[in-house]
Amino acid sequence: RDCRLVKRWKKEGKKIVCHYMGSDMRVRGIDPIMDSLSDLNLTNESDHLLRHPNVHYIYIPFDVASLPLRAEENNRLRIVHSPTNREMKGTEFILPVMEAVSKVRDVEFVLVENKSHDEVIRIKQSCDLAIEQVGNLGGTGYGRNSLETLAMGIPTITEMTPDYTAWLPENPFVLATRETLYEFVLELIDNAELRSELKKRGRHWVTKYHSYEAVHQRLMDLYREHHII
Repeated sequence: RDCRLVKRWKKEGKKIVCHYMGSDMRVRGIDPIMDSLSDLNLTNESDHLLRHPNVHYIYIPFDVASLPLRAEENNRLRIVHSPTNREMKGTEFILPVMEAVSKVRDVEFVLVENKSHDEVIRIKQSCDLAIEQVGNLGGTGYGRNSLETLAMGIPTITEMTPDYTAWLPENPFVLATRETLYEFVLELIDNAELRSELKKRGRHWVTKYHSYEAVHQRLMDLYREHHII
């Protein structure tokens, strides 16, 4: 905490990169000594851009190539919701909506919990639509869970925090709230052409912004710009 190691590295002529993760900046704030020694500041959190005058955003790196694009839909559409935390994902609001949907459309709702990651991926690969979250109860609105569904070409419904909604470029999510979730689910069920379009957009977007290649290129550009390499 007194930055002694970083001070030594700096005296040795080494470059210093600070990458803020999760709640580091929110909880601990910005250490003035560390900040003065840093040659480049990075983050994966959009709200950090409002907390630091000189921090650069990079997307979470994601192995897109490991997930094959789904080729065909099921005759009876399967809609998946896989919360790691029901409270944060708004599952209590999603369940009654899906119960109402099942009364007017012949679809299967798949709730995935307490499974290994391999099992979750296998189940997702058998589904046609996904619901990430509604309610803004703690999550940002997207993360690895929805990167997986988008990469597999599964149209994904979510509610993002206002900051992500405002600036996340050309994102392919179907943005819903508690009040609009029902109508958006029905629209996707009834519109095969829209699902097809979102399938392509999802895979393209994850590849463009989150793939290892894209994040590596962004990182190298920042390293050169700030004379790290």
